[in-house]
Amino acid sequence: MSTPVDCNIAAQPADTDIRIDLAAMAQALYRCGGVLETLTDSNRGLDADTLDQLTDSRETSARLRRLLNNGAARYNDKGRLIVTNTGRRLVFDMFGVGATDV
Repeated sequence: MSTPVDCNIAAQPADTDIRIDLAAMAQALYRCGGVLETLTDSNRGLDADTLDQLTDSRETSARLRRLLNNGAARYNDKGRLIVTNTGRRLVFDMFGVGATDV
């Protein structure tokens, strides 16, 4: 007898690219001394200087564009980069509760 799979937890094929981009951005953020809560808290977000550090290569710039284009990230009213509800859900699913706690 097989155990049913919770489709809300299993990665959907359309989410795979977004997950890869979010994981790479999280890794770059950690390398710069940042934490995921900066991205997941809609009142905080990444400022322009931090974004410049994170997107210093074509690859990371492309990842950011893809996250913006697919709706996983956006700029808040202060002009800082944050993840959307979709992005936040995926970050939580990949990295756990602590990643999205504020």
